[in-house]
Amino acid sequence: MARTKDVALIHGAAFFFSYVSRDRSKIADHFDVSERTIERWSKLPEWHEALNVWGYTGDRDFIRKPRRDIAYSSRERFDQAKAIYIDAFKSGSPLHSLATITGEATKLPASTIRRWANRYHWKTYLEEAGSEDIAVVEFMGISKTKYPFETHILGTEFPSVGAVYVFTKGIKTDRGISHEALYVDEVEPLVDRFCHGRIFNCVRLQGGNFICIHREKDTYLRRKIVSDLIPTLKPICNEQFFTELSY
Repeated sequence: MARTKDVALIHGAAFFFSYVSRDRSKIADHFDVSERTIERWSKLPEWHEALNVWGYTGDRDFIRKPRRDIAYSSRERFDQAKAIYIDAFKSGSPLHSLATITGEATKLPASTIRRWANRYHWKTYLEEAGSEDIAVVEFMGISKTKYPFETHILGTEFPSVGAVYVFTKGIKTDRGISHEALYVDEVEPLVDRFCHGRIFNCVRLQGGNFICIHREKDTYLRRKIVSDLIPTLKPICNEQFFTELSY
């Protein structure tokens, strides 16, 4: 049982973990305590009660240090490879040729492409997304990386996958549908729940009618994408939600 004077800090740290970062060192720096203290707090019932109150459904472990992998050090090349791999599949290329095709296009070893495809479950993505003609929109992050998102009418049911998702207001134009981002977040599984009820109400009030998803099983990469997109998209419901919580 935590001391009374620690409970507020534990709840604050749990909130930081839920909505800002699962990096133990960042949480410790923010609350001016040691990483060992954060580790101790994370094992207390008060910590998990707070996560439940915030509605947190993600991984409750702290993130591990990034692996020495170009997927982390050069996200742009990783995303380029993934897009080429999936496009090659959709164009009808056989599965055994996908790594070779992608390697030739990106000047990366086919062995690296195979490792990424296995480690980050690209083939599972293909099985779930299929080759159906789904409209795709690109959102660009502050790093200038462009992320492809499938566009779906709000209310679409999804399989149990992890994804970054963007609630949008789709507006018809001469060139198709223009998407105004209203809320950005990540979740696994996607079928479980998208966000807090107040956020969904905000999305509805702002005229939200689409949900755009970027399937990604790796929690670390999903959180990186969210952090990259929010500064450029400036989604109004993200701003409103965190403004409310700051009071």
